[in-house]
Amino acid sequence: MAKSVVGPIDGRISGTVGARIGANVLDTLTTGMYTNPLDAVREYVANARDAIVTARDQGLIPAKHPGRIQISIDTRSRSLTIRDEGIGLPSETACQRLVDVGMSEKSTSRENNRIVGFRGIGRLAGIAYCETLEFRTSAVGDTVETIVCFDCVALRKGIWDSTRNPETEAVALLNECTTKKTNRVNEDEHFFEVRMQGIGNDVGDRLLNNDHLMDYLGQNAPVDLDGHRMIYKQEIIKEYDKEGINIPVVQIILGRDGQQGGEVFRPYKSSYQTAKRVNSHERIEIRGIDFLTPSRQDFQYWGWVGRSNLLGQIPDPSSSGIRIRKQGIGFGGAELMSEIFRGASASSERFNHWFIGEIHIFHPDVIPNGRRDGFEETEAWTAIRADLLIHARTLSKQCHEASEARNMSPQKAQQRADAAHESADLLLKSGVATPEKKEEGIAKLDRAIERIVSDKEKAVKRIGADEGRKYDRILGDLDKKKSKLQQVKYASTDMESGLDRPQVKILRLILEAAQETLEENHYARLRAAIESKLRERRAGSPKAK
Repeated sequence: MAKSVVGPIDGRISGTVGARIGANVLDTLTTGMYTNPLDAVREYVANARDAIVTARDQGLIPAKHPGRIQISIDTRSRSLTIRDEGIGLPSETACQRLVDVGMSEKSTSRENNRIVGFRGIGRLAGIAYCETLEFRTSAVGDTVETIVCFDCVALRKGIWDSTRNPETEAVALLNECTTKKTNRVNEDEHFFEVRMQGIGNDVGDRLLNNDHLMDYLGQNAPVDLDGHRMIYKQEIIKEYDKEGINIPVVQIILGRDGQQGGEVFRPYKSSYQTAKRVNSHERIEIRGIDFLTPSRQDFQYWGWVGRSNLLGQIPDPSSSGIRIRKQGIGFGGAELMSEIFRGASASSERFNHWFIGEIHIFHPDVIPNGRRDGFEETEAWTAIRADLLIHARTLSKQCHEASEARNMSPQKAQQRADAAHESADLLLKSGVATPEKKEEGIAKLDRAIERIVSDKEKAVKRIGADEGRKYDRILGDLDKKKSKLQQVKYASTDMESGLDRPQVKILRLILEAAQETLEENHYARLRAAIESKLRERRAGSPKAK
């Protein structure tokens, strides 16, 4: 009987092992990676953006031309088409490159830090959401366009069947569900087109909806600012130029049912309605731009944040919260930066939504993760995230101070004074039953005066003497009210005539208990009734007997 020898494997496996990849892995690379159907559009736009950058490098697009991506919705055929004027794929390699998975030639281009895609899996994103996924492309010099079509219904069925038949392999299934053909085109054309045909009813409300697409792409695509809505656009661009920063943008035109449609812009504005008090006329006004720079040059990021009056959270979910972008593509939405704010303190996470702004990362070693909702945990990203935490602490402090300033404003001081006046007026109207009740009323006024004096001192220190003078009238009115309360008679004073000491003591106890337990109008009626009865008694009225 032969002995089996077990030892360490410390070298390469020799010979042909015959590794296989099950078809079920395709589910992970489609639905598993892109749970939001709009993420598929982002992947195709990111690929289009890379193709445009390459075309510009090769002189096919003018240097100052942003490059155009046309997105067209057809509601009758339930289709979505994304077409760019980028470099395209040459006919001799197009088919192979479109069916290969995880073998993107852009992987080696990441060193130039200008290409977003590199994994070679993004084009599979649409498989989960349509019946047919079609790619059309041509490069300069080709006389044909290559058309590769995936039968997504058959693919999804094959993936599902593979859960019961693990022998089904991913490559075999892809080949079985893919067809290729060519058409004649002008040899000067260069383009890439994606068609998602037969989009499912369960996702059509997003993929075939202009507003949803416009909103999503504005937050995530590498598009421009709208100078009409964001009046500080030129200030931001001027700073770009000053810092030698180049953030390429593309022009995305969104059309529907043959209509041209509008251009997609990043969603920032210069003014927002506050989230609180629907009828309030207060607005969050962007009054300027502050720029965020790294503490070390090798961190390689740059950002801007809108300087506002910080009245609270910006209620527009498409633009509230500082966003993080790389090469113009948004990653992780506002949540990514909110996590960094949370590092300042648990309560600071909400403060990210008090701002609009962006962080643009240029470091080549900050790599988007597979789901595009953040970055790989590289040393570079860890260092930049720690540096951004410094900015988050500074911005959180501004929010705390703004909130505190509102609580110390003359308006807030007046509200605090009004509450103290109301309490004192009740005592002045109904009288105080005991010395203790009088002292309690004076103490309330003293606390309000002390708080407002403190607010005044902080306002003078923070803003100036003119701001402090706004508190003087409020404090003067409180001093007058305190003086009146100090001179007020006890509620029993006008009733004590003709009563002996024990009777006076009992009367005061009754009035004290009534004042503490009854509402103002009931207490006033009881006091008046007691006073009337005592008057009758003193007058010797028959009723009193």
